[in-house]
Amino acid sequence: YLGIFKLPFIGPFLLSSELERFSSIILLYLNSGITIDLAFKDSLHSLKNPALKKEFTKVYQDMQEGKDFIIGLKKIPRLPTMFYELMASGYRSGNMRGAFEKVSQFLKFDLENKRNILLGALEPTIILVMGGFILVLVMAIIIPILKMNTLLIN
Repeated sequence: YLGIFKLPFIGPFLLSSELERFSSIILLYLNSGITIDLAFKDSLHSLKNPALKKEFTKVYQDMQEGKDFIIGLKKIPRLPTMFYELMASGYRSGNMRGAFEKVSQFLKFDLENKRNILLGALEPTIILVMGGFILVLVMAIIIPILKMNTLLIN
């Protein structure tokens, strides 16, 4: 399932979407006063991709065992470098709430940019497809008229 994140345009968009949702939910939990381990555990349900959920579950299990949170994150393939770096700086400084806030903001901005690029690329395609449909409709009307005209002339 992590292979879907390798797709050229859709993959990074889907990964950023998953991570942004996950980070935002953890931030909401942390702002509510819930500890990081419970927030992390409860936020796992927000991940839709089974493989990504499995990887983050391993990170959670490592956290429960007292292992380094950042080493667990580093093992997850295809994770954006900025996500990892912001988490690492928040972990080292002891400000995980700030780290999740910055990650959430960064990923929201990143998603907006990717969405705008994707929509910018789709707009000309949609215009061409609509032009093709209009051409077919016009031809469906004009061809019978021309056939009737040629029959009247003969």
